[in-house]
Amino acid sequence: MRRWLMLAALLALPTLAHADPPSDLEPQALAAWLIEHGCPGCTISAYGFQGLSVDGANLRGASISGELSGTSMRGADLRDAVFGCTPFIVGGNCTNGGVDEAGVLHLEGANLRGADVSGIPNVSVAGAFVEGATFSPAFAPSLLKAHFETVKLAPTYGSGSEALAFSRAEIERLAPFVRHWDGAWGIYGYELGEAPGPGASFDCGKASTKPEHAICGSAELRALDSMMATLYRDARSRLGSSAVKATQKKWLAERNGCEADAACLAQRLRERIAALGRTLAEAGHAPTMSGGSLVPTYGLSRPLPSGLAGTETGRKLQRLLRHDTDTATPTMRDANTLVVEASALGGNGHSCGMEEAVFVRDADGWFHSTDSDDPTRILVSAGWLEIRNAHYWCGARASLDGIWMVRPTD
Repeated sequence: MRRWLMLAALLALPTLAHADPPSDLEPQALAAWLIEHGCPGCTISAYGFQGLSVDGANLRGASISGELSGTSMRGADLRDAVFGCTPFIVGGNCTNGGVDEAGVLHLEGANLRGADVSGIPNVSVAGAFVEGATFSPAFAPSLLKAHFETVKLAPTYGSGSEALAFSRAEIERLAPFVRHWDGAWGIYGYELGEAPGPGASFDCGKASTKPEHAICGSAELRALDSMMATLYRDARSRLGSSAVKATQKKWLAERNGCEADAACLAQRLRERIAALGRTLAEAGHAPTMSGGSLVPTYGLSRPLPSGLAGTETGRKLQRLLRHDTDTATPTMRDANTLVVEASALGGNGHSCGMEEAVFVRDADGWFHSTDSDDPTRILVSAGWLEIRNAHYWCGARASLDGIWMVRPTD
């Protein structure tokens, strides 16, 4: 009995990490070395590995990164392994962004229990054992060719959310709605429809005029309309209904003159937002900004098809589709001074960073930055921002431009 207990204890010990492979090996020699010796728990920089094979190698618990387009790890022991690449790099360091055969990392028949493969944009896992492994939601359809009862799906695009567990039944429910594409930021995505943005200030089901239909058909116009309506309600409450209603009636006539012209409608809405904000500020009632974080309207959960809407599977997927890395925190220092902290991630590792940037209100009601010859401009409504021309704060492939709002509750 004692011998049996000792043996059981030894078997329960974690696998000891092997020494990392020699650093001077060329890719083909490194692949042969890994097949012969295995390398559980070690760090493998697989640069130049395109099209090579390490089939059947013992790479349990290894950390693997590099150029893996067309690489084969069929039948390998990859339990608890972590696949990584430099995030958001166009063309990637893991596989290429396409779905052609040359770009696939082949993991057919491999043991991937507990592995994290979510950083790989294109994998094949037919016949693999993937219980408890983590993948991108983009690969839900291909997971049905693997063996598992439960897997994890990771958040999209650098989201701060954690990976969530999905049963096989949930993956079966999700798979028909997910299409792998060579998507935004040059990495991957899931096409489930346009991000909805906020609703308009009126019931779009009762829209009857060309301007109303145009507003309902555009996420940007709906957001601007909601920004305007928030200020309008505040102005009526604080400044007296009759005077504000009169200016609103005049403005509505100008807006309706745009008919279905989206650019014209956007201009009229921005003018009204700026005017209402300026009027409130002059009366000592500038829109308050509590310092809470806002999210871009493009970062809201996308609408789900009817087969997923209202289901627990759909709610979990929506949590994974958020862009939690992009945030803006505005604070009103006084009626005419706005301070903003904001950050965003973009393609090729580019980012935006706005740290306690100061914006001063213009005569036309916009706020503008004071430290650039080409100023950033911001419109403000309670719980809303529209940021324009913010390239000064950003790398070439990142942007803060757009409409930001308090995240709606799920």
